[in-house]
Amino acid sequence: MNALSDTKWDAVLIGSGISSLTTALLLQKRGMKVCVLERIQKPGGYLHSFYRFGHCYDTGAHYLGAMEPGQSFWKLLNYLGVYDEELFVPLNPEGFDHFTFPDFEYAFPKSYERVTNSLQTLFPSERAGLVSFFAEIRRLAFLFPTYSMQEKYDQNALIQALELPLWTLIQRHIKNPQLQALLCAHCGLHGVHPEKVSAGLHALMMDSFITGSVGMKRGGQPFANRFVRKIRENGGTVQTECEVLELRSNKGSGTIDEVITSQGSLTSNWVISGIHPKLLLPLVQGASWKPLFQSRIERLEESFGFMGAYGVAKNLDSVDPLKNYYVFGSAEVNDWFQLSGDKPKINAAFIVGSRRGAKDDQLPYAAHWPGHIQTFEKWYGTKTAKRGQDYLNQKQELGEEALTFIARSSAWRALPTQNLQMAVSTPLTNLAYNGSPDGTGYGILHTLDHTGMRALGPRTSIRNLLLTGQNTLFPGLLGASVSGLRTAGSLVGIRDFIREIRLVETPL
Repeated sequence: MNALSDTKWDAVLIGSGISSLTTALLLQKRGMKVCVLERIQKPGGYLHSFYRFGHCYDTGAHYLGAMEPGQSFWKLLNYLGVYDEELFVPLNPEGFDHFTFPDFEYAFPKSYERVTNSLQTLFPSERAGLVSFFAEIRRLAFLFPTYSMQEKYDQNALIQALELPLWTLIQRHIKNPQLQALLCAHCGLHGVHPEKVSAGLHALMMDSFITGSVGMKRGGQPFANRFVRKIRENGGTVQTECEVLELRSNKGSGTIDEVITSQGSLTSNWVISGIHPKLLLPLVQGASWKPLFQSRIERLEESFGFMGAYGVAKNLDSVDPLKNYYVFGSAEVNDWFQLSGDKPKINAAFIVGSRRGAKDDQLPYAAHWPGHIQTFEKWYGTKTAKRGQDYLNQKQELGEEALTFIARSSAWRALPTQNLQMAVSTPLTNLAYNGSPDGTGYGILHTLDHTGMRALGPRTSIRNLLLTGQNTLFPGLLGASVSGLRTAGSLVGIRDFIREIRLVETPL
């Protein structure tokens, strides 16, 4: 007896990232029977953790925003029943994001008052502009009903926020080039040039971090496991090592009637895809995509890929594990987005020490920097752990170059950069584990052309097939989780969800 095949599901979800897990829990709140299918052995998508050198490392879940009691992400997680205070640790309120540029360093503190006052001290001629800029960031963020959790909203103002380029907003308030670069620095979290990204969506991210940033105390995997456990407690299924091979339409109705997997076939009223839309297209058999929808998906521009280095630093007391560190090789924003050539120059990197802190003077760290799959073109199509010594040598060389670059930061200056025990990931790694085309880190490139009224959204041209995930909204754990709220809301009604989430009580 195959429990997957013998059950008629209300919704089958493809992929187990935080967006799919959020969607599943929300649909269960409306009495739906759900099944989440995951291709690899662990659920969680970018919440994955892994072990090397006796330590646990996160692949993507480094920090979250809007997590103070009463804030939107905190309320959503409590509403879903997955919030656990023991999973999170508040980041350093005096400076949770530390930015290093060639001529100056700055640590973004928690709260608008702190950040405004500290930046006014550094850039006294920009006092008025800083006040007006951050007031505008806050105003734009709260225009979004799935962030402010308000049923009523000003649609015209929201559209204007979505269509306003971030660079236009910054130049409207700020004149100093160094300060302009600093206020663009969080663009690394979505990978879009400030001239091409929505000021409204960027404001959501900035507001969430400035007001409520936390790290993962025990890594991203326990957080993912909380979702999985809750889904199963509610009577749902999360099936790992179950690859979806085909979405079949048998009845000529133009709907998906059968989900064919490596563990058998399933039937479901609704199919919800949390994987990249380009990977979804060829799975559909017997039902026709509308040509305009298919063409649109095929033409979507991809974000860039990522390299990663994971190692252990010794006696590095200058590093605060409750900070994130960003290093830039230039204050020219355009330099950060240059990824040309077989071996592109490193111009921006992110590094963080383990939130668990140092043990016996050993501090595990994870570093990430942009890269593209062309650098590893000759290994394309090969299997993980079977790419040969040349591949390992290439990875090690690039990892050492990245650590040399990161050592420009005062906190990481004593970091050894050669002959290290170090695990290095490439876009091929991301391709193998998360399936994004070309191993991209943020899915599609979330430019103004794919934002607001022009965003993909949950609906597809096949009636009972929906989308969720960062490709339908915006990168990041908050963005992906809210995309799950939008997908579930498009199926069973979003206003009641928003009202119920808003009413989640904040402890006194």
